[in-house]
Formats: sequence, structure tokens, C-alpha cells
Amino acid sequence: MRTRPMEYRDTDAVKAIAGAAGYGFRWPEFGDDQVVAWDVVVDDNDTVIMAAAGVRTVELFLACSPGGATHPFVKMEAMRLLHESLRDKLVPKGYSECFAFLPPEIEKSHGRHLKKIFGWLKAWPAYVIRDWKSVGKAG
Repeated sequence: MRTRPMEYRDTDAVKAIAGAAGYGFRWPEFGDDQVVAWDVVVDDNDTVIMAAAGVRTVELFLACSPGGATHPFVKMEAMRLLHESLRDKLVPKGYSECFAFLPPEIEKSHGRHLKKIFGWLKAWPAYVIRDWKSVGKAG
């Protein structure tokens, strides 16, 4: 078993694996400009058994004054303005999705606004690696 860069000839096998897994997310297309790294694991017969793609994506951050100094309706209007402004900057650059990771203490209250007002979807839990250079090296 070994890793190698994905090639066009692997496309059908990777799509079949992704489809059979049934995760429900859009698998990137081979050659997509947003894919910055794409490797497969193959067996001794060069048959693909697993694939991973590193996709360029956008993580949005929001800084908003806490507390009641600004009326909630004003904050919602400010969020709407930022939402539209960032969308109008990112879509022409080829980005079709963004992520916002909410701290657990505000996820319930703020998450419902993202879904109801702005049309966001709740995604899966996220994990992060902060120092990839020194963590998880095999050998």
C-alpha cells in the first residue's frame, strides 16, 4: 500500500468510493481550481482504496460588540451587510462555500440566526490541527 498523487484515471474509482460512503457532501471535481492537494492510497495492484483532497475554502470570522449597547436589530442589519459584502467579494473569486465555526456558548443562539435569516446550513463537527509539521509523522 502506498500514496501517490491522484490522476485523471482515478476519477471514477474515487467518485465510486465517495458515493458508496454516503456522507452527503459534494466531492470535489478532479481539476477543480479550489483543490490544492489530492492524493490517493493504492494497493499493490495500483487500485485506489482511499482518497483525500485539500480544498481551498473560506473560514469567516466575525467581531461584534457583546452586550446590549447596540440594539439586536442593528446587529442583524450589520451582519446582513457584511454577509452580502463578503459574498460579493468571494463568489467572483470562485468560492462557492464558506465555513463559520461557532463557539459552543453561542452556537445555539447565533446558529439559528445564520440558518433562518442568512440560509446557512449546520455542518458536521470540526477538528483542527495547529502544528502539522511536528504532529502525526509516521515512522
